Amino acid sequence: MPKLVFERTTKVKTTLAIAWSNVGDHTHFKWAHHKHFSDFLVLYEHGIFQAVYYSSKIIYPLPFKKRYVAIRELNGEKFTLRQIYQDIGSGKRTYLRAHLEQHGEDVHIINRMVFDTSPVTAIFAPFIAKLWNRRLHAMWLEDREILEVRSQNGWYTNDACLPLDDSLYQEFGEKFDSLLSKNSQYSFTTR
Repeated sequence: MPKLVFERTTKVKTTLAIAWSNVGDHTHFKWAHHKHFSDFLVLYEHGIFQAVYYSSKIIYPLPFKKRYVAIRELNGEKFTLRQIYQDIGSGKRTYLRAHLEQHGEDVHIINRMVFDTSPVTAIFAPFIAKLWNRRLHAMWLEDREILEVRSQNGWYTNDACLPLDDSLYQEFGEKFDSLLSKNSQYSFTTR
């Protein structure tokens, strides 16, 4: 299967710590990037790894979406995000590596993305690259307010922008047995 490879570097006037906290904070996706994401759910989290589900809007405001499951690795020591997405509908995979580097007052976010594609879609690679570049540019503009406020005030935290959603894994561990016990509040049996 042919692959499309795109690279993009975004320069942001902030500190490495502030930019990295923004990369790792998935809770802002649905409100800050509502033109790009319609849903995001952490399914499992362990250390630097997450398994996630999300629904991505293809071209806003059109109603077309793609749904993905992904494995994410957020390596704070190397300031690197690695992610593999699998399209639930087509099974195609997309690979993302984002690496952050401090350069003076700017942070450079170097994105490299590799898409599984068909030979026909590969013909449209220049057009797809423009769309992808436009989308990433728009997302960093949407993040600008968060980054500027944190930079101007000289602070940042790794706190999420919104309360964390319970992951399915947490619910499985904490609630599963009690919800399915014979002592649950509403129970009936059919034969």
